[in-house]
Amino acid sequence: MRTMRRPLALALLVAAAGPAAALGDQRSPDQRADLDGDGAAETIQVRGADEPFAPRRAVVQTSCGDVALLRREHDLFVEVDIVEGDGDRARPELLVEGRSGAAGRVGEIALVRFDRDARGCARPRHLFRHPGQATRRPRGAAYSATGTVRLARDGRHLTLRQGWYRRADGDCCPTWIATAHLAYDARGQRYVRTHQTVHRTRR
Repeated sequence: MRTMRRPLALALLVAAAGPAAALGDQRSPDQRADLDGDGAAETIQVRGADEPFAPRRAVVQTSCGDVALLRREHDLFVEVDIVEGDGDRARPELLVEGRSGAAGRVGEIALVRFDRDARGCARPRHLFRHPGQATRRPRGAAYSATGTVRLARDGRHLTLRQGWYRRADGDCCPTWIATAHLAYDARGQRYVRTHQTVHRTRR
């Protein structure tokens, strides 16, 4: 589903919305990759208690300290894929996803590259972050699920598929599915939306 150099053990949520508990509650093993191109591998960890709904955080251990990949902890799972995300195969990026709540409705997704600063420390740059970058709200929609991201094989195109709900909709059944198509902008060093499609689900 994604272009991955070294996948971690957690599965992707592939529906626009659905029970996150069905993914299980597994811990991911530590992974190592040279994220900043200095020849030394950084360690990628998912930290937290090995219990259902325990808060967890995705962290990269660097020579200058730990770097959290998402803004906050998530209580169902955090998953990290080592990917090609900016079209430059000199070093990999990280695609990380966290989910919270019994239905997994609240979540974060980020595509992160590591650069070196003037001190030689690995510093994160978010090429894509959601919430923040999202699909546009269809007319009449009240709220949305976090959705899912797919990264293209070329490492320069990304799609975000997101369910939008009326207030009367059940958790299973959004009225609309919106898909945002994004492309990597090398000058701005971030993903920008190129277009969006919306279709109404059958009732």
